[in-house]
Amino acid sequence: SSAGVVYGSNAGKFVKFNNDGTINTTYNIPGLTVRNGMWTNPVDGHIIATGGGKIYDIDVSNATPTFRVIVNDNADGITVSPDGKTVYTNGVVGYNLATGSRVFGPVFVPGADGTGVISSKNSLNGTIVVNTTLGQLVLLDPLTGKQSVIADGGTRGDYVSPDPTNGSLFVTQSNEIFRLDCGHD
Repeated sequence: SSAGVVYGSNAGKFVKFNNDGTINTTYNIPGLTVRNGMWTNPVDGHIIATGGGKIYDIDVSNATPTFRVIVNDNADGITVSPDGKTVYTNGVVGYNLATGSRVFGPVFVPGADGTGVISSKNSLNGTIVVNTTLGQLVLLDPLTGKQSVIADGGTRGDYVSPDPTNGSLFVTQSNEIFRLDCGHD
């Protein structure tokens, strides 16, 4: 969401939803195909989205959203760093949001599918969590690339999403959602 408004996709089109989950507006924006992951940039409120082999920066501050292509990448799960400067993909690659240049990775994490970035007031701030199709959660240090399995024995993992109220992460495992407490003040 961005400023309390929920955005998503429907048949590859960018859409805005009503509070009851029905579609409010479908934007037919030529050149924009949104089919995979979305994330809100915590700094500027833009929606970072993937689809059609591209990663997009969608500005939703006006009545009609505008977009630009950040980089060509066939990403699925994406996340944005707490400083709003880097988008990380399920391929465990980081791209500079302003320039599209690769600034991290790729780092091989077996079964990587969804990524999330911890936003907390402790030493884990900015650390990447990779949710895998192998039922594992992997903590990845973006500075060193060091990997640590922090949870194992799950089912097929996919998405990771932050809870902006307390810095924890929601992670999915097949048909369940878990909360990962990342330490906060």
